[in-house]
Amino acid sequence: MNLGVVGNRNFNNKNIIKYYLLKILPDMVVTGDAIGVDSIVADICSTNNIPIIIVHSTAHSKQHYFNRNKVIAKLSDNLLAFIKKNRYRCGTFNTINHFTKLNKSGWVIIVNEYGKTWSFNELPNWLKNRKFRLVTDITEITNITKLTNGKSETNRDHSHA
Repeated sequence: MNLGVVGNRNFNNKNIIKYYLLKILPDMVVTGDAIGVDSIVADICSTNNIPIIIVHSTAHSKQHYFNRNKVIAKLSDNLLAFIKKNRYRCGTFNTINHFTKLNKSGWVIIVNEYGKTWSFNELPNWLKNRKFRLVTDITEITNITKLTNGKSETNRDHSHA
């Protein structure tokens, strides 16, 4: 399973990121090249021998970053996002936007700075209308991974389309 791992640059709690990443233990991680979550993820993958694809932005502009996010979404089977609570405008949501528009069968889990997963009610309105699997309990992911050898087949569907 390719796990896209994204987050905003101010999310710097390595322990929270490491907990979720090692709990899920994907076959491959796909992330960007930004400071913050991306660089922390690269370090965790390196020290834990988890294969990683780092998607680089071709230039330093908002549009190039959004293009990088789109590539991350396309390469990912599932998405793990780290976003501070009540932070609705960020590049991380741009990646989630691309991922959910692709109508993939994979899941999305969003974790706040306290290590808690976002609930459906915390999502921005535009995302609540998308059909996708929002995972709010890490045991759902770890049970799925164990049962299906890394391929997500069942999960709670929180879509309200």
